Amino acid sequence: AHGQTLTPITELMCEWGKSHKINYKFGYCRLEDVKVLIISNEATSLCLELEAHHGIAIAAIDLNEALVLIDRFEPDALLVDLSILNDEEVELLINRVDLARERWQKYLAIVAVIPNNNSEARRRTFRLGFSVHLSKPVDVSEMVATLAGLTGKMK
Repeated sequence: AHGQTLTPITELMCEWGKSHKINYKFGYCRLEDVKVLIISNEATSLCLELEAHHGIAIAAIDLNEALVLIDRFEPDALLVDLSILNDEEVELLINRVDLARERWQKYLAIVAVIPNNNSEARRRTFRLGFSVHLSKPVDVSEMVATLAGLTGKMK
């Protein structure tokens, strides 16, 4: 009985909002103006997903490209696929991120993407200095919520 009453009311409220608040932007997590550098062999598709959620995304498919783009793009966050980087490359990347944080005097979020969510992959993630990770295949809603939370775009 509860759901039967609540559903029509919710639908009416949504229709009223659409007709009376035409310019209102719906959504709990917004990535407007958040610049994300994605380092992954799947970067192009992830960029498209972020752009669909109003983020500004740029793709890098290897470490060298990422190191150049960090300085050129000045991202707010990095999404790093650990399956394409070895530990030495990750350490070099994190050192560059630390330098960028100091130079820009701002927080730069960094999120690891791991190939599978087993305990070994999670241990490697934390050992390398990542406090947040997403598992493949990356769930778009989880990615958007994570990036919005880390960059202060949750509403």
